[in-house]
This record gives sequence, structure tokens and C-alpha cells, in this order.
Amino acid sequence: MLHGSAMLDFVTEEFFVEILRCWTFFVSCTKKLICAHENLSAASEFRRSIALLCRHGLSSVVEDHFLQHLEVLLQKIVRQYMLIVTSGDFG
Repeated sequence: MLHGSAMLDFVTEEFFVEILRCWTFFVSCTKKLICAHENLSAASEFRRSIALLCRHGLSSVVEDHFLQHLEVLLQKIVRQYMLIVTSGDFG
């Protein structure tokens, strides 16, 4: 795989559009899947978009984005739990 300026010599508009399409799908699907707003019917396309992005050297960006969304979700869950525990409202 090429990196840096050498990679730019081979970037075509089609290549850029493919990466952008996959990234856009990945971002929207990440939020839907993590927040359970979507069933797993899109999981196959989600996997394909991740594979393509990783193949183009974007695996660290994919990991960072996914983990950031997961962290935000877990923080929300912990805050909600703490509110319940401190208020004594268990039921």
C-alpha cells in the first residue's frame, strides 16, 4: 500500500467517491447499531464498508470513530445509572 504523497498520485475521483460513500455509510451505521436504532439488516454492508476503509489504510480512523461512539454511549449509561442510584428510584 502506498502512503503519503505517493498515494495521491493514484487517487482518482472514483477512488475518493468510493471511500467517501463507505465512510458516510459507516458513520451513520455506527450510530444506529450502537444505539440500537437499527436492526442488524445493514450489518453485511456495514462490514463491507469497514473492510474497504481498512483496505485503503483507514483502519485506525475506523477504530477511533467506533470506539468514540461506544465510549459516549457507555458514559450516558453510567450517568443514567448513577442518577437512578442516587435518587433511590429503582422501580
